[in-house]
Amino acid sequence: MPLHLPLASIHSGRGPLVIACHGVTDTASALGDLIYRLHDRYHVVALDTLGHGLSREATPEECRNPLPAALRALSESVELLVAEYGPAVGIGHSMGGGLITRLAADHPQWFVGVVGEDPAWLSAERAQQYQENLPDSVAYHQQVRQNPAQTLATNYQEFPSWPQRDRCGWLDGKLAVDLTYLAAGNVGYPDWQLWATNLRIPTLIITGDAPGVVIGRAGVEQIHALNNPQIETVVIPEAPHCVRRHNPEEFHRILDEFLARVHP
Repeated sequence: MPLHLPLASIHSGRGPLVIACHGVTDTASALGDLIYRLHDRYHVVALDTLGHGLSREATPEECRNPLPAALRALSESVELLVAEYGPAVGIGHSMGGGLITRLAADHPQWFVGVVGEDPAWLSAERAQQYQENLPDSVAYHQQVRQNPAQTLATNYQEFPSWPQRDRCGWLDGKLAVDLTYLAAGNVGYPDWQLWATNLRIPTLIITGDAPGVVIGRAGVEQIHALNNPQIETVVIPEAPHCVRRHNPEEFHRILDEFLARVHP
């Protein structure tokens, strides 16, 4: 029987533990292709972040600054999972990548490695952009709820290379996200350089170089300037923010090499 966790979760497969965390407005079910590709070798647990999917909504007090609350809820779930199944590799996209890498910096004993897929290690400019775009983002999600079928059809048109296993979960995330949480705009870490130096386990950052990425080549240079030998970086050319969906084969080739090395 799966553990009763503070966060809603999907469990699949047997083997060493892998914990997967989605990005803002996504959900654990939007990690369907990742789960499918790993579940024959690993025990994959995908988590719904606080305020997302089937996890509880943030309280009004938490919504004033939701990222610390999301980190606490993630920490409680990961601690229980690791106590039951042993140390994990954490994999996170965007906000989920920021959360899981921050957790690994704070609790290295819970992890044998961590992967950030264009994690929300934000520049000051990007953090400001998120704040400025909040009204448009909330309005978009309200429109999605008025016509989800059209939203899914548009997704097929705009992202033809995406894995089919992710599409309905992607839509589900848009329908389920707590809009009050979203409106707070606290979805990443502008202070990442202060604590990324504390990452003492193998850490892989995968990013792209298309417009709109969070890390990109400029961010990779900033990561290298930390001189932390535990952090390695890979740039997949032409990949946008959602690297794994744009180029699944290359993303998983890189991920599999990392997993085989740190979590055989």
